[in-house]
Amino acid sequence: MRRKILFSVLILGAMLLSACAVPAAPPATEMAEEGDGAPTGKLVFWNHPTALEAAEEQQFWEDLNAAFEAEYEGVEVELVWVPWDQMYVSKINAIQSGEVPDMSFMGVEQQVEFAEMDAVIPVDDLVEELGGPEAFSGGLKYHWFQPSWSDEGHYWGVPYQEGGYLLYVRKDLAEKAGYSDPCPADWDALVELALAMHDPENEVYGIGLDYSVGNGTTQLYTTFWAAGGGQTLDKDKKVAVNTPENAKTLQFYADLWLVHDLLPPGVTTVTTYGTSTATPIDDWYNAGQIAMTVRNMNLPIVWERTQNPIREVTQVCMMPAGPSGHTGTFSQPGTLYIFKEANNPELAKEYIRFFYREEWQIRWAQVDGIIPLLKGLDVPGITDGYWYPFILEEQSWGARPGFWESHPKNLVAHEAFWPALMVQDVVLKGMSVEDALAKYQGVVEELYGEPCSPLVEGCE
Repeated sequence: MRRKILFSVLILGAMLLSACAVPAAPPATEMAEEGDGAPTGKLVFWNHPTALEAAEEQQFWEDLNAAFEAEYEGVEVELVWVPWDQMYVSKINAIQSGEVPDMSFMGVEQQVEFAEMDAVIPVDDLVEELGGPEAFSGGLKYHWFQPSWSDEGHYWGVPYQEGGYLLYVRKDLAEKAGYSDPCPADWDALVELALAMHDPENEVYGIGLDYSVGNGTTQLYTTFWAAGGGQTLDKDKKVAVNTPENAKTLQFYADLWLVHDLLPPGVTTVTTYGTSTATPIDDWYNAGQIAMTVRNMNLPIVWERTQNPIREVTQVCMMPAGPSGHTGTFSQPGTLYIFKEANNPELAKEYIRFFYREEWQIRWAQVDGIIPLLKGLDVPGITDGYWYPFILEEQSWGARPGFWESHPKNLVAHEAFWPALMVQDVVLKGMSVEDALAKYQGVVEELYGEPCSPLVEGCE
């Protein structure tokens, strides 16, 4: 059967676009009569590009869809690639019109927001069929949510991606500074190593981290915040920004710039995510101008597959532990969810089961540069990497916007980039840590529409 695959070029930008720019609403599909066996008809799947190699990602889905259609007679898959700058408004418009696709992919914040809107269906049955929560490599804590309109919580999607951050150290620069084992165990050791490799006279800087206003700093700072033992929301979903634990993290992050002077000039205008007016941090690292940085786990996978020479001079390390005693990381779980008004929800479930077959899971992990979604899968180039146990261990501490609690406004809060603005208020505008935390306690309370937590001193 002919497959319809629509591919759009990845465009990074804001989420607000006019309704006319979104994908056309899918046509109605025919459903199999009850008792006919496996579902038939058309499956409409809205997806978003994520892999570094777009052509390879598109080929993966073409092959999977062809195999799915070949196994299930009477099935047609229409895969619609939606650019990132349309990913939110397209779905909101579809929900409001009632003309939704059957399923889609996005970060867990979107599925939680849609669950609160009663626009997606629980998938507890799929989670159990796939082995239950303990079967998944990254855990399912952010896929579970209890909407305000329900007396119980559910899993609203199954993992599509899992990953997090690792520390990358230039071995050549570490060895020059006298370090044969360059992986710092904690924040103090991180500063010590960075100072030893720091050589600004020769344009070599101890560390390169995000300090700009945007997604990069927001996610990276969340990593350190989690390791510092802090949180954004307490167990009752009240805002807990202005706490002693968070003060320690903000002071540490600011001191890398203000006290230790370890970062290259211009780093407050450059990010590892997207373009800027300065040289990207990744380019500085590759050129040996910064001695270490923090990046997504997919780099060693890509380097190995492309035989990039940078892998020979890089030591991949677990993130250093913070005052909490654990490492923290910005968890990166994508999710597959099914719309409540889908024309073919049972076919969507069957498609997800097919996607989770071992052969496709192994290939997907390699194509997308992620942790295998299910425990126990051996994936050449990933699970045999010396760094792989690092990222697995960090998953239990993985933090998302609004950590440690799921909340329907986590996506809104993330897109406000308030952690990045808070960092810049301290490092560029001279605001004290105490004043910055007090300011953003109020900012975040407004974002969530929630009062302050009892963990915040003076909260009533």
